[in-house]
Amino acid sequence: MTEFLLSQQDYITFFYGTALIILSAACFVMRRREGDPLPWSYLGTFALLHGCHEWLEIFAPFLGKSLFLEIFRSSLALTSFFFLFEFGRRGISQDKGKAPGWWLYIPLFFLSALGGLVAGWEGFIDASRYAIGFPGGLLSATVLLLASRRYTALPRPLLFAASLI
Repeated sequence: MTEFLLSQQDYITFFYGTALIILSAACFVMRRREGDPLPWSYLGTFALLHGCHEWLEIFAPFLGKSLFLEIFRSSLALTSFFFLFEFGRRGISQDKGKAPGWWLYIPLFFLSALGGLVAGWEGFIDASRYAIGFPGGLLSATVLLLASRRYTALPRPLLFAASLI
């Protein structure tokens, strides 16, 4: 089974990137709803940037080793993590009326930089996944869960399911 999944990695990555692009479109549509306090544009921007990052992962072997391409791909991933974290931070702020300020990014970036000191550029990107992307995902799931409690109609189960994923 492992060999089969590894041989299909490019298809998996393609569909993952496509799902993120579709999520981005849905978030930008949700942003236009009247009276919805969630900062959908941040989640949509995360999905768009991370979807593009995943698609570049597919083309990377064909484009060869390029420092510019590696920095561009990594920058897309890192920037997307910041948007995901910001969706969670602003969503918590709008729901609870209070959330940590922008200063929270300083220790998160410092933790990412420690990964860079230990293992170079790859270490920086990997550490940013854990220091910024993972907490951003947890915050975002919390925001979607809290938002699902405010609705009574169709969006409620959908937001609840999205918070679990």
